[in-house]
Amino acid sequence: HLRTAVGLQPNYADAHYNLGTALSQQGQTWEALEEYRKTLELRPTDAEAHTSLGNALAQEGFISEAMAQYESAVQLAPDSVLPRNNLAWILSASPDASVRNGAKAVELAQQAVEYSGGNNPLFLRTLAAAYAETGRFAEAVDVTERAIRLAEAQNNQTGMRMLREDIDRFRSKTPLRDQTLSR
Repeated sequence: HLRTAVGLQPNYADAHYNLGTALSQQGQTWEALEEYRKTLELRPTDAEAHTSLGNALAQEGFISEAMAQYESAVQLAPDSVLPRNNLAWILSASPDASVRNGAKAVELAQQAVEYSGGNNPLFLRTLAAAYAETGRFAEAVDVTERAIRLAEAQNNQTGMRMLREDIDRFRSKTPLRDQTLSR
């Protein structure tokens, strides 16, 4: 239906965005990239489209390009949470030392946690990774313990498993490195 909508109204940005989202959910990232790019061609100030394009680019290993999209989203929507979190994750957990910037990651992650109400274990995980990147391991452990409690309350088994692995790393004073960011 979305492909039909795009065919009938090729200049309708929402149709391109929705098609990109559907393609992304089906694992068709390359096709999704094109739809998000078309959305931004039609509506360059769409912060959500910049974030979604950033997510797709990061998934395909185009980290610099993803970072630029997240930065655009943050500029366009100053209170936006997801692009802040995603950019903070890259800045704190990239295996590429030239990409990491712990101080900026802490700033963005703190904002994401604050703007989201502090109840998202994923955003807390990012904040903990940022603290670890700056050598603030005790704070990383504290935040991770809080994230584990939230994940438990939400019955988020996958989150609890990841967070428990993270806390062991932080206790051994080892920052996180997300190998999916090095493709």
